[in-house]
Amino acid sequence: MTAPGDAGGSAAAGGFDYQARCAAWFATRILARNAAPPAPPMWTSALRRIECETGEPVDDSKLVQDVGPPVVVQCKRTIDLSVGVDSELAKTVGQFVEHHQLDGHSNDTMLLVTSSQASGRVRNTLRSVLDRIREAALTTDVADLSFNEEEKRAHMVFVGHLDRAWRDKTGTTPTGIERRALLRRCHVFVLDVDPGGSHETDARQLLRSVVVADPSFGDAAWAALIERCARLAADRSGADFEQLQQHVLTRGIRLRTVLDYHEDVARLEAAADMALLELETGLVTIPAPEGAIQLTRQSVDDMVREGAAGPLLVVGDPGVGKTVALHHLARHEIAAGRPVFFVSAGSMASTSLGELRNELGLEHELPEVLAQWSPGVAKLVIIDALDAARNDPQADLWRKFIDFVNTQLPEWHVVASVRTWDLQHSPRLRAQFPGAPGRLAELDDVELDLAVSSWPELAELLDSAPSDFRQLLRNPFNLRLAAELLLAGTGINELREIRDRLGLLDRYWQERVVDGEGGSGRQSIVSRVCDIAVRRRTFTAAAADVVAGDTAAAGVLDVLLSRSVLRDATAVPGTPGVGAIRFAHHVFFDYAVAVTIFAPTEQALTERLHNDPDLVLFARPSIDMHLDRLWTADPSLFWKHAFAIVADEDLPRLAAVAIAEVAARRAVELDELAPLIDPIVDGNASPAQQRILRYLALAVVIDRQDGDNPRPEIWPRVVERLSDNVATTELPLRILLTDLLQSQSL
Repeated sequence: MTAPGDAGGSAAAGGFDYQARCAAWFATRILARNAAPPAPPMWTSALRRIECETGEPVDDSKLVQDVGPPVVVQCKRTIDLSVGVDSELAKTVGQFVEHHQLDGHSNDTMLLVTSSQASGRVRNTLRSVLDRIREAALTTDVADLSFNEEEKRAHMVFVGHLDRAWRDKTGTTPTGIERRALLRRCHVFVLDVDPGGSHETDARQLLRSVVVADPSFGDAAWAALIERCARLAADRSGADFEQLQQHVLTRGIRLRTVLDYHEDVARLEAAADMALLELETGLVTIPAPEGAIQLTRQSVDDMVREGAAGPLLVVGDPGVGKTVALHHLARHEIAAGRPVFFVSAGSMASTSLGELRNELGLEHELPEVLAQWSPGVAKLVIIDALDAARNDPQADLWRKFIDFVNTQLPEWHVVASVRTWDLQHSPRLRAQFPGAPGRLAELDDVELDLAVSSWPELAELLDSAPSDFRQLLRNPFNLRLAAELLLAGTGINELREIRDRLGLLDRYWQERVVDGEGGSGRQSIVSRVCDIAVRRRTFTAAAADVVAGDTAAAGVLDVLLSRSVLRDATAVPGTPGVGAIRFAHHVFFDYAVAVTIFAPTEQALTERLHNDPDLVLFARPSIDMHLDRLWTADPSLFWKHAFAIVADEDLPRLAAVAIAEVAARRAVELDELAPLIDPIVDGNASPAQQRILRYLALAVVIDRQDGDNPRPEIWPRVVERLSDNVATTELPLRILLTDLLQSQSL
């Protein structure tokens, strides 16, 4: 026989268990978000937070919805329509009155939640009475509602408790308007959430169908929510959507993408698929007469393995295949069922998360979508060509985004690619990717021979090519250009004459843009694209801006798109027409800017930098190409332009750095440096020449330390020449001599 005290304790324990189960039922709706329809008029939008044992008069639970007033809950597993002043109904109504009279709470929705074990006069009759009062106009007299006898009694009992509690609280009886206003905020809501109850079954089914990734974990998720809600009540605390998710995840239960985010996730998946398909038709293979050639590369396989395992920064020179490696990684992970967000930084014009959300066509902010994309699963952010975000706001956006993923999204890790030069000059990138970078190697002899083995003409070109041209073709981008030129009819002998990438790009430009009918029109359109992109500091240009005011431009643009000089850069899949365009590869863009913006006149570079000094940062690769072209034509011509640029105090100092780095990379003979060194040694150098020599010495040291290894044979001779006048060459001489001694080149 159970002692009275024990019986009371058991009843209380049962009440607490029912309260926790009711809270868990609401928590299930929070996790399901918009997949769980609201229950008007009690709540009219998705629930997003629950608080337990709030300390307010109606204190069992408090629900916060996206739009609408709070919903406060008092749970009673059993309750009857008692007139007793100490009855559970009287206590509950008293709590409703006190809560309603709190400042700022008169519009709160108040629920008496009970089960089918409660009296039918409460769960059916009283509920019907309150519903009918709520549905009637505020001025409608209760006598006009035509209640039956059972309903009249339920109304009388409830109002009796209400009036008494009101008098106890205020000393007066509520007016008819005050009474009806309170009654309209009261609801009876039946929840059978005990084991085997219909609402417990519904909650478990909701968890299986829309919340957990594996339906077999639905019951475990339900138990986890009951446990969590009981803890919230004990701690007098609450949990929002994300916190409830995290609790379930800590139990080893993976979650589905919430319905609210399905469309956004689908957009990201479609955008990634579109970008990957574009790469498969553009950069991933080498074109050949009998079908595209797939490159087999050990270094790419290594990058895929390392990128799948954790954060990785893939580095390498332009065209070495960083984009291809990231493509293969994305396809590998998608095939394995892992969520992948793939984006090319150069294809996006955004400078803030808000702009990025709009550019991607998302309803929610990107970090929010990523957080809700298959919770509980390891996921991958892949950002191609971080170096393509060359203006400060764009670069800052992607750096902040990487920081956010690294610190706030533990289920995601970032794999990105960048040029070696950019990694060398970015302490922040090195901090964001503290591990060793993945350095992508050029094609080795076996890989190169295998790549050309199925195409006799390409194999012949490779076998008979001079060593410097064969070395050039180890770069997959260069190999692809050579293959496209062969397919277009360029002769093997003509290709053998090419010695560097610039020469290869010159021939490609000639074949795709200049030669044939309409060449001048194509050059004009390409120049227009470059000018728009440079002015806006992006790699893309709106097609409408390119063709504006030119009736023939649309046709020319179509030709350039068909020749793969330009590509559609529309970010959102399914957008009709061509919204934005970009060059097929960043190297093409850099080359086109060099040709159309810096090369047309002798003063074009100087004038452009005068008008736009910050351009030296965005267009640095193009400036390097332009300076390379001058060096190839004649080093003395290079120095003529270099001295004029550095002597102009209104031009950015970074232009002098670019000049020094090109000279450090290109110099082979001492005579090529004579226009710079001789005046300094002779004691009649200009300040510009002295500055360039200092920068040149530093560039040689930095390149050697970074493994670029400038031609070592020339620098001992440079040191010897500078030692002819130590007084005028002391600082650069000391820098070079120290470096040569340390590298044992002397």
